[in-house]
Amino acid sequence: MLETERLFIRPFQPADCDTLFALVYADPDVRRRWSGWKGGIDEFRERFRTDKLYTGVDANGFQYLALVRKEDNCLLGLMGFQNHANDDMDWLLMPDGSRNVGHIPGVLDVELTYAIGKEYWSHGYGTEGGLAMIEYGFSRMAVDRIINAISPDNDRSRNLMLRLGFTFVDNGNPEDAIGVLENLDRNEQITSALTSPSSEG
Repeated sequence: MLETERLFIRPFQPADCDTLFALVYADPDVRRRWSGWKGGIDEFRERFRTDKLYTGVDANGFQYLALVRKEDNCLLGLMGFQNHANDDMDWLLMPDGSRNVGHIPGVLDVELTYAIGKEYWSHGYGTEGGLAMIEYGFSRMAVDRIINAISPDNDRSRNLMLRLGFTFVDNGNPEDAIGVLENLDRNEQITSALTSPSSEG
């Protein structure tokens, strides 16, 4: 569990299921920005019970986590890392023309995903939780870069990503807004190791 000034960021518990559905999937304004999934509550209960992104089973730290407000233990939404190494990411075109996200040997790419209930927007919870997750990912999970692709008209998510330090890159596709956040400390370590005398021959 991670802790910030106002939040606990913890694994989901069975009792979170119906509240999360109401916050994220039953609200079309939240759902359409985050997920194309349109199932009902019974389908979601089964998904919540079995999907490794919710259960954390064999997720190696890549899972959805509950954003919980400390003062009243209120569930606000979800945030977490997804590792796309085993996914088909052919849809994500990078500015150099490659589709290499998740497929560069020795590079750990993740997506920082988030969905917060609409009544909790504009309170800084996304920024607070996101900064904690990024620090944890870079310092404890050895993540190399975080890449998000959002709709260009998703101003709320774009502004959050800018507050979190993402740089937006242009791949020439007007349907994409791609944000990249590099782990500069880890990149320097890798470069140093590759160029040190001990790494030669």
